[in-house]
Parts: sequence; C-alpha cells; structure tokens
Amino acid sequence: MPIAKKAASEQLRRLNGLNFRPMDDVAVTEITDTLAQVANSSDDAAEVVSTWLRENVDYPKPSQLIETARRMIERRKSNGAPGGCSICSYTGHAPVTVAQSDTVLEYVRGVRFCDCALGLWRKQKWQERGAA
Repeated sequence: MPIAKKAASEQLRRLNGLNFRPMDDVAVTEITDTLAQVANSSDDAAEVVSTWLRENVDYPKPSQLIETARRMIERRKSNGAPGGCSICSYTGHAPVTVAQSDTVLEYVRGVRFCDCALGLWRKQKWQERGAA
C-alpha cells in the first residue's frame, strides 16, 4: 500500500544537499510520487532514502529509487527479516541514545533491541539461538 505523498516528500528533503537536484517542480513531484508508490510505510521510505544517501552523491531519478526499493525488499526476503525503523537505523538494535526510552526493549544477554518489527524479529531469533 502506498504511503502519503507528504511522508514521501519529508523523506526526500533529506536528499536536498545532493548533486543535480531537479529544479523543475514537475520532476520533483514525479520523484515524490515514485517514492510514495514503492514504500509501504514511512519507515520504508526512510530506509530507501538512507540507503540512497549511503551509496550516492547525486539526486536519484525515479527508476533509481525503484531499484533501491527493490534491492531493499529482496534483502529482507533473503533473510526473512522485516523492516527496521529510523530510531534503530534499520538494524533492530537500539542505539545508546534511546536507552531510557520506551522504544527499547529489555536487555537480552547484553543486547538491546528496538521495539520495531525488525527489533522484535531479531530478539526472537536471538532467543531461539539461546534455547537451542
């Protein structure tokens, strides 16, 4: 299910410092619409943009956002993991800065897990390995 264009636009603002940002509003709208279509949630949109920022210095074209989202989905399918969130930077492990927050689950053998879907999935896998 596509996300709201406003959520996609908010994520795309993170790309404003990249090279070759389109000056035409129609082009920016096309890229916003593309991100809104390929992301199933705001966190997915954030993950697509974060991945793009880690790997590129130029502003993406719509086809490049589609490919980045496709790779993200394939990576998830290959390991069976759900998506993470912006709090844990899509790792499932809670960062130190949110240690006192409600978004962090209890320590499990010294590992802190975020309460996003990926964090819960990683916690379950961690516990299964310990029980085996």
